[in-house]
Amino acid sequence: MKYTKIFALTLGLLSLTACSDKDDFNTAQNVTVEMGVSELSVNENGGRITVPVKLSGEANGPVKVQLKVEGCGEIPAMPYVENNGVWDGNYIVTSETLNIPKGETSVSVEIRLIDDILETGDRTFSVTIVSCEGAIIGNVGSTIVTVIDNEAFPNYQLLQGEWKMSYTDRSGDRQIANFSITGYDEGTEEYNAGMFQFGGIAADLFGTNEIWVPMYLVEDDPDSEKPYVVVPTPQPFAYYDSSNYVWLCGSDVSNKDYNSLVNEYLLIGEFDKATQTITFEPNSKMWYVVASFTFDNVVGDVGTFSNMVMTR
Repeated sequence: MKYTKIFALTLGLLSLTACSDKDDFNTAQNVTVEMGVSELSVNENGGRITVPVKLSGEANGPVKVQLKVEGCGEIPAMPYVENNGVWDGNYIVTSETLNIPKGETSVSVEIRLIDDILETGDRTFSVTIVSCEGAIIGNVGSTIVTVIDNEAFPNYQLLQGEWKMSYTDRSGDRQIANFSITGYDEGTEEYNAGMFQFGGIAADLFGTNEIWVPMYLVEDDPDSEKPYVVVPTPQPFAYYDSSNYVWLCGSDVSNKDYNSLVNEYLLIGEFDKATQTITFEPNSKMWYVVASFTFDNVVGDVGTFSNMVMTR
């Protein structure tokens, strides 16, 4: 929640490029602005979404569009705001004022969805053009956005999205890293195998290109009766240089020898749907090891994670 609050405060300082008072807006006739779609459905764990606005006609200058985003329908989505010291809500809007430069025919409003852990049903909000300078409003003045409540999803869909991993680093300090879990389309071989792509932090950690690591969902743990995820290791995680990968490896927490990490190890995390957490086994450790493309020449390691817990 703390990080979402920071995000909300930061967005309050930002806006999409808007025209200044000195700009000359379009004066050509028959230029219209309207929403790109009348309806849009998105998953609650969709993160940042974009709602398109389109321009028709030959404009000879920029067009300024003023939008209004508000909840609507039987279960209205609410803006994420602070009330008496408590932050709550379902979405954050980057800016309700958009500028369409001369020569462009579309722009989008960016909205960040807030994924909660409550089963509330699908929420809706509208994005409406309330005014514009340099154009007239077309036939499609609003987009109705339906936010599909993911708490009713099967576990495969529910796992997908942005996560934060709390972990203990080599120095014994607690740290936070951002991860993403991305699924496959229903009916594909990967979907039928319960496979995901796991990663999203290589650029932050190493400044290198990402190689997504496979993760698998197992629905029923015979002991806890809860679903769990499995990350088989070792797996290439990122390019380190022209001769080496950064490998994602796993081991028992007591292991201190990265040369032994060529052996297969399964990183296993229990998924708790009620609290939206993935808790990895406390005796396991995640390594980032620099080694050749065939793992026959180990250069060294660049970090370890232990006591790993992932949360929304």
